[in-house]
Amino acid sequence: MDSKYYQIDKPIFIIGVPRSGTGLLHQTLCAHPELAWFGVDDLKLWISKEEKEQLKNYFSRLTEQNKKIPRDEHRLAVFGRADLNPERFDNLPPGSFPIEGETFWRQYFGNKFIESIPKEKQINLVKILSEVIIRQKKSRFLNKAPQNIMRLNAIKKIFPDAIFINIARNPHSVVSSMITRATKEGSFDTGIPILDVKKYEELGSIQKRAWQYKEITEVIHEFSIQNPNQFKTVIYEEFLKNPKKIVKEIFQFCSLEIPENFEQLFPKIRKKTKNKWIQNLNTEDVKKIFDITEPSIQKMKYPYKYRNTLNFKQLKNLIQQRFYLFF
Repeated sequence: MDSKYYQIDKPIFIIGVPRSGTGLLHQTLCAHPELAWFGVDDLKLWISKEEKEQLKNYFSRLTEQNKKIPRDEHRLAVFGRADLNPERFDNLPPGSFPIEGETFWRQYFGNKFIESIPKEKQINLVKILSEVIIRQKKSRFLNKAPQNIMRLNAIKKIFPDAIFINIARNPHSVVSSMITRATKEGSFDTGIPILDVKKYEELGSIQKRAWQYKEITEVIHEFSIQNPNQFKTVIYEEFLKNPKKIVKEIFQFCSLEIPENFEQLFPKIRKKTKNKWIQNLNTEDVKKIFDITEPSIQKMKYPYKYRNTLNFKQLKNLIQQRFYLFF
């Protein structure tokens, strides 16, 4: 089947370190009337009945052992929409539940850093995405998946005019959120291989999360240098502060019209989460994260007005003032 029959114009890919706000930004952009995206119903096209049965058995064993079932697309393949909180998607039409589609992407790219895929796989991938757009009666395709940082160059080869939106967040918030997610759900596997495995395995739990932040940030930064006209970074803290302004800037960058229902695009935003990490990390943890991630966030020019609170002495004073702790 010739690829000329299928065309994806300027697809939009949201990337970033896991727990950086990729989901919140994705959900907001999903409300744009011209954008198509993967939903829970698409899982039945990617996961076979045999695999679904295997998943059911696996989850049953976890339940019997009083272990938590991880939050991922495989869980949704077994339990479906009933396992989702519909209030979380209150900015989208009833029954709409956007997902990353990692089960889809892995069929084409696997689970490792990759530069390209065979031509026949490229053609089939474009065909399926075109069908998603047609089925949803939209004109553009949108996807968010932190794991796509493993495939940035391969995706760029398939979609030369693709647009990449990176959302960056304070590394202490990210690491804290990773740890909280793992505590609540029993695990938090980002699915992103580590480049320097030897160094990674020598690190403690907190440092491993910080190392993930560092390596992912540097991969994204290198890609941004190579593709400056198709790459935009959004600062999570600025998005929380003024989401309408940031979203309008994204629409302009992506050549998307501002829709008439613009005011209804936005989900509920919990701004109190911005400094929640201060309660979750002790000073030793903060120092470890700072030492590992600071060179990377300097490289990507993370705004000083958000980065300066990462200065250890300033942070120490901040915690003392808020919680009357002594070091």
